[in-house]
Amino acid sequence: VYLDSGWYYEADTVTIDTDGVYLVGVDSKSSIIDFNNTTAAGGRSIYADGRTRLTLRGFWVRRGRYGIWLKNVDSSTIEQVYTDTNGVDGIVLDTSGGSASESNTLRGNASDSNVSYGFRLSSARSNLLISNSASGNTLDGFRLNSCTGNQLISNTAAGNTQNGILLSGSSGHTLTSNTASGNGSTGIQLLTGSDNNTLTSNTSSGNSNDGFVITGSALNVLTSNTSTGNIGAGVDGFTITGTADNNTLTSNTASNNGGDGYFLTGAGGTNTLDSNTATGNTSD
Repeated sequence: VYLDSGWYYEADTVTIDTDGVYLVGVDSKSSIIDFNNTTAAGGRSIYADGRTRLTLRGFWVRRGRYGIWLKNVDSSTIEQVYTDTNGVDGIVLDTSGGSASESNTLRGNASDSNVSYGFRLSSARSNLLISNSASGNTLDGFRLNSCTGNQLISNTAAGNTQNGILLSGSSGHTLTSNTASGNGSTGIQLLTGSDNNTLTSNTSSGNSNDGFVITGSALNVLTSNTSTGNIGAGVDGFTITGTADNNTLTSNTASNNGGDGYFLTGAGGTNTLDSNTATGNTSD
């Protein structure tokens, strides 16, 4: 399905009910799908359940309940899509009947100014998110709940009201070269039960709370990450808390934060900090 340049005012959900569908526009500013109904009753979005091999590319979708909502969708691609001002989330990979969305690629998309999350993954597995951005969302830029084995590479979360990137109960992920800046809470957070994740060369800066936080999670490895200029009294570069144990921080940099460079409180077991740098932080 080709979307030529222009505004498409959709009166209902756009449901994809066939495998292998291409929905392709001119680009993310020229081909515009406008649902103009963000309410729960409207429930509008680009929607698919139980499909595979979909390609969604090169258009702008806005003012739905969700922008794009995929449930139990596999081996599909969303790229160069812009979505904004949706009543809940911008782009969602979700479950259906206990089956996860897996092996999908989200590349070069932007999800801004949504009422909840920019990107939300729930129980999703083995997906690749690369070079996406989320800004101005009321909750988190990127939120992963109960997910396994996803890769987040070179994504940007900026100016979201809560966290930049948050993993909750999500394990086995790789986060590489992502940036979280100017968010209203934490830059990048691993929340309770987020184990065996690898974070490398990510940057967290100018957030209103700590740069990196590990809470109640184990066996995570953080290497060569940078936490700088996170503002406010007691705002730390890296925090390990809430019985978090057996985490390893190596060759990270914490500078010019409002509290400590590295702060461990209530952490359990043995956490290892090796060859890290702390400079210009207000406390230690």
